[in-house]
Amino acid sequence: MSYEYINRAPIGIPTWAPAMLGFGEDLSENGVAPTLATESAPRQLAASSETFVFPTSEDLTGIVDKKAIAKMSDDELTDRLNAEIAEGWRLRACRGVYCEVQTQRSNTLRRALLAEYRLRQIEREMPPIKEPIHALSYGRYKLAKAVINWSNNILTARMLWPVRVYMKAGATVLEDEVASKYLTVFIVSSPVLGYYAMKKLGFSGWKALLVGGYLGMTAGALIPTTLFGLAQALGAAKEEDFLWAVL
Repeated sequence: MSYEYINRAPIGIPTWAPAMLGFGEDLSENGVAPTLATESAPRQLAASSETFVFPTSEDLTGIVDKKAIAKMSDDELTDRLNAEIAEGWRLRACRGVYCEVQTQRSNTLRRALLAEYRLRQIEREMPPIKEPIHALSYGRYKLAKAVINWSNNILTARMLWPVRVYMKAGATVLEDEVASKYLTVFIVSSPVLGYYAMKKLGFSGWKALLVGGYLGMTAGALIPTTLFGLAQALGAAKEEDFLWAVL
């Protein structure tokens, strides 16, 4: 069986097709001019009966409806903004993939609400934005900033240099994740600690459980407010730039 027979007939290749090339051979060497690739016309896609609308703004998640925000009343806008600010500070203490997604969504929505609030504030008097004093993360942030400012303004003597540095370092640690974990553990376990405290005082049964649990929860609930109150007592400066609203 000849090479030409194997190369053409058995596999159904037309006889006008060029022969199979060996290693290192070229079409021009066999008397066959190479064919140039021609650009074909772009393929036309069939028109779909469904219309897909893709977001064109920076909000790729599609959670910000600017028209709906613009239609809000001043009170509705402020209340929603206050809620999102508190939610954003609550999520700062949250860890995990779900928390990261929720943080991004909250941040996008909060910035859109704040932008609308600032535009309206230029035109007229708006209801004030409330600081999220019940958020543990915000209380730590506020107190840490107040301690640092207080140390720089009050502890100015050269002999007080170690005290000033210690206070500022302590404020930085207060805002660290480790401090957040210890405070969170105390808040979560406060009812149990209250129960054991009542048992140490001689109470037992349902009375120790109810009263101790209630007092423990009260102590845990007062922690964020106490941190914010200490910051105010140290003369925390009022932040007019709304930085705390977008952190």
